[in-house]
Order: sequence, then C-alpha cells, then structure tokens
Amino acid sequence: MNAPFKLATAECESFDAVLHGANCWRGQCIQQFADLELTIADALDCLAKAKPTMKIKRGEPIRPAFDELKRLTGAKSAFGKSTRAVAKSLDEIDRLIEWRAHLTHGVLGVWRGNRGQWLLTLQHREPGGDRPVRTYALPRKEADQILERLTEELDMLRARVGSMRGAVVQKAA
Repeated sequence: MNAPFKLATAECESFDAVLHGANCWRGQCIQQFADLELTIADALDCLAKAKPTMKIKRGEPIRPAFDELKRLTGAKSAFGKSTRAVAKSLDEIDRLIEWRAHLTHGVLGVWRGNRGQWLLTLQHREPGGDRPVRTYALPRKEADQILERLTEELDMLRARVGSMRGAVVQKAA
C-alpha cells in the first residue's frame, strides 16, 4: 500500500531544513568574525605594549581597527619584518570582511533558483544616506567555501599574530 505524497508539506519541510542550515552557516561565519575582532584587538594591544610611546588606535570598531593593524604591520612597519606575515593575512581577510556587515545586519533568506538548487540570499543596506539595498544570492556550496576560507585565514592570522607577539616581545626586552 502506498501513502499519499503531499507536495506542499514536503516543500515546507525542505524549506525549513534549508533555512535552518543557512542560519547555522550564518552563525558560524559571525563567530569567525567575532574571533577576528578579538585577534585584531590582541595584536594591537601587543604592539602598543611593545612601543608605549607610539600612538596606536585601540578600541575602535572592526574596520578602523583592521585598517590600523594593516598600517602598523605593512611594508614600512616600525616593528620590523616580524609583522609582515600578519599584513599578508590581513590582505587575504580583507577580501572577505565585506561579508561581515551583510551577515550581522542583513536579512537572510533562502529560495530555489532556476535550476532547482537552493540559494542563500542576503539583503543589506549600507549605512548613510539613500543607499540602495544590496542583495546577494549564493549557492550553498559557495557559501560553505566562504566560511572555509574565512576559517583558514583566521587560523593563519592567529598563528602569525602569535609569532609576531614572540618576536616583538623579544625585541622590546
């Protein structure tokens, strides 16, 4: 005997599962960006302690803090070559940081594309003025690649900040 198949119920259950998965992905990404903020703050504190007479902006929102760390670790760094690897990681993460605002302030949705695949959508309006709403649609596979890349780059940044900390502390002593 066969039970009747109810398409509407099947679609709803599938939608709910996909939306739940999208929200989990979003949460994991936001966690990575929160860890990034801590790592940047720790790196700035380390550099400030190594050169107390140098003016280093700390306690800023993520983007200004990110830019300050880039400035301090760049090619003309007052801290020497030990910071260049950190600058390299920041360059890689810079390509991903735009996603932070979309994930933390955007509206997440899911829908089926023309080929039947599920897409994650993010709608976000940049602050200030009459800016239009920006919408991104990503296949789940691409979204997972973003999370994987962010996780790998953050792990690399943490390791490089640890190496920089050791070199800067030795130099200051």
